[in-house]
Amino acid sequence: MKKHLVIVGFDDIIADKYMETIEQAISNGHISGYSIIDLISNQDWIEHKLQKVNTQPELKYFITVAKKENKWADKDVFKPIFDEIVSKKGEIKVYIATELKAHEEYLQYCVENDIDSLTEKPIFSPLKNGKFDPSLIDEKMKCLMSLAQKSNAKHSVTSLARS
Repeated sequence: MKKHLVIVGFDDIIADKYMETIEQAISNGHISGYSIIDLISNQDWIEHKLQKVNTQPELKYFITVAKKENKWADKDVFKPIFDEIVSKKGEIKVYIATELKAHEEYLQYCVENDIDSLTEKPIFSPLKNGKFDPSLIDEKMKCLMSLAQKSNAKHSVTSLARS
């Protein structure tokens, strides 16, 4: 069974650089289709960008910023959306292209729930008291790596080319 791609954070890079590849992956049978999760504040911009693509998303969800406990993505908000997509589309893969401060929550959810993921670089930017704290990178990465090793899912990081 082909997996369904969930794009979390539909940005310029996806719209202008990766949509052709995503469309090819659908037409070549590598994925069944795609859906988008993004902020409601980006909805008009995304709808405008989608007018220029051949293959439309099957589902679109627009959420509010859910900063909670120094986290910029709230599992209580996005988990029901993932559950709904899975119930409608079956297995999923997740492309995490949100603003950097939300990467970690989505990635951790994917690792904990055995969902293949691709995260834009950098993977995450740990915060402490609302400020970037590089001393937390090693600890958080070790925790994610330990969880990922117990999983059958695949997790990758993309590094953009400059072309």
